[in-house]
Amino acid sequence: MTEFAHTVVLSGQGPRARPPAAASGGADFLDAQRRENWGDRDVLEDGGTGVEYPKSERDSPDPEGGGTAWMAPGVSGGLRFGLELARMSKPSSLPAFWGRAREAGEAWRGKAERVRWGNRSPPLSNVARLPVFSFNTEPNMRKVVGLDVSLEKTAVCVLDRDGTLVWQGKVGSEPGPLIDKLNLWKADLDLVGLEACPLSEWLHHHLTDAGFPVVCVETRHAERFLSTRPVKTDRNDARGLAEMMRVGHYRAVHVKSIEAQMVRTVLQARRQIVAALMQIQGTIRGLLRMHGLKMGEVHRCKFGDRVRELVAEKPMLGAAIDPLLRSAEVMATERKAIDRRLEQAARRDDVCLRLMTIPGVGPITSLAFRATVDDPARFSASKSVGALMGLTPRVYQSGETDRSGHISKAGDDMMRHLLYEAASALMTRVRKPSKLKAWGVAVARRRGAKRARVAVARKLAVIMHRMWIAGTRFETGVEAKTPAAA
Repeated sequence: MTEFAHTVVLSGQGPRARPPAAASGGADFLDAQRRENWGDRDVLEDGGTGVEYPKSERDSPDPEGGGTAWMAPGVSGGLRFGLELARMSKPSSLPAFWGRAREAGEAWRGKAERVRWGNRSPPLSNVARLPVFSFNTEPNMRKVVGLDVSLEKTAVCVLDRDGTLVWQGKVGSEPGPLIDKLNLWKADLDLVGLEACPLSEWLHHHLTDAGFPVVCVETRHAERFLSTRPVKTDRNDARGLAEMMRVGHYRAVHVKSIEAQMVRTVLQARRQIVAALMQIQGTIRGLLRMHGLKMGEVHRCKFGDRVRELVAEKPMLGAAIDPLLRSAEVMATERKAIDRRLEQAARRDDVCLRLMTIPGVGPITSLAFRATVDDPARFSASKSVGALMGLTPRVYQSGETDRSGHISKAGDDMMRHLLYEAASALMTRVRKPSKLKAWGVAVARRRGAKRARVAVARKLAVIMHRMWIAGTRFETGVEAKTPAAA
């Protein structure tokens, strides 16, 4: 908030109305100066104090014409309020100190003409001015922006730090139109906020490269904040996001690097292929079961041979099953190809090689962990990584009630599933003893196998992060050279 002085605008003489000169000498000198320059005219009496404008200043041309509002020293560039503003305002809305402005306006009707900016500041003793009033008129007021991104259009809302709406509208959901629009306020922007969505990471990188301070807001946190509004529209959501930026009531999410995003894209494609393969194989098993044909336990490499063996004597059933079987075989082939590429990438990465020294952790899990965490330094403690994977229990505490529930499942579900599979492999397939396996087996005896696998999965995330930070390899006797808090 900037304080500006409200001053009287004298414009009766047009370009002849100029600022006063510095006072000097006694009363006789001032009287003589008044008679020489003004005679009996154009002296504003305010509480017995006159404001005089000498001839030397009156003869100076005014480049803009009309009167000039003069300020006290040290208020350079401030807003100049004139009497015309006082007369135009409603009396019921005027503060008490504007009474002086109204009285002066009545006495000098027709001489209060305009308001303008200026830089000149005469001595305070020669300026008749109204009391100082705080008024938010900074042309460079800091601003925040909320972006509600959809597939085709993005709703944009620009607010200043006082919550005043500066601009609101829609632009295309492309970096170019967004950057062109935000460049109008680039010098004054404090924050640009957008909710996490499929396009948010892509737009975040482009806007950041363009020099904008961008924040990606956590989806569930933004949803709770925006749900307080009775009407849901893109404009209202953008306004709500801008309000979150203005008051600082938001939870930022980490935007992964381009390299991490590419790795996760390949991992997500692999996950979809595996899901499609499992679905087709389940469908084939169900169709065969309807005819009394049971697959039984069979290795995935022998699945096609087993199906053809069962339908060999039923050509019509074989004709129905064959397209599904060929689709499953294509999916299996593509999965092997992706697995080979991911394994090669993991073998070339030093961090992944260290993580793969943990029993049960293979190339897919290590590479996924590296891409999911992306920046290990963003965690202040290794034990916080479990929450990112949704492996920490929910807690409900109110009054005398305090209980822990199931795991939150609030984080990255793909990484959570991979850690659970790694924990299962460690406890059931790995024969080499280790302190981690012994701990998991002890938990399984007390709480059951499923809970034990979840607990081991969470501890795996903690250990993997600590190994990444410390640059160590897994040791069977201890979890890491620098033990991480479980």
